[in-house]
Amino acid sequence: MNFVLGLLCYLRKIALCFWVGQMLFFIAIFAPRVFTILPRPMAAELQGSIFPAYYTAGLLCGLIVLLSLVATQGFGVRPITSNSRGIVGELFTNPGAGTRQLSTIRFRVAMALTLLAMLVYAISLWWITPELNSLRPLLYAQVPDPAAQEQFQFLHRASVQANGVALLGLLVLIFLL
Repeated sequence: MNFVLGLLCYLRKIALCFWVGQMLFFIAIFAPRVFTILPRPMAAELQGSIFPAYYTAGLLCGLIVLLSLVATQGFGVRPITSNSRGIVGELFTNPGAGTRQLSTIRFRVAMALTLLAMLVYAISLWWITPELNSLRPLLYAQVPDPAAQEQFQFLHRASVQANGVALLGLLVLIFLL
């Protein structure tokens, strides 16, 4: 049982690192680069076509994090005791150290941060991205629609801010776990 729980914790770490890594890659490398290489309409179309896979991958990572949190907490894995060698000692000497139970508060905060990031991704996948993709042709028409531009800017700004909140929450989650 300890091996399975250790494996779940390992998968949780991988999922969380992948999730944050994809966000940072997209923000710091892909998005700025694609708009410098391609004409704006093509770059926007490429970026819009990638978002469904991007958000789906994040939701899958969130599901792995949630399931592993619940499983490791629910099986009553032994907490690290005061007789242990500390967290660092446990991580390097005990193969099951990553399976320790979180305190109730840390567990609840970890669940809340994961659910918040997943909510941002779900809203972005099923509402914001389709809406932005439907407005995009109106932006690059021969006669751009000012109302569509205003709506696009509003939704894009909301998306960027929501993703920033999700990223911040996931960075805090890495610290908690």
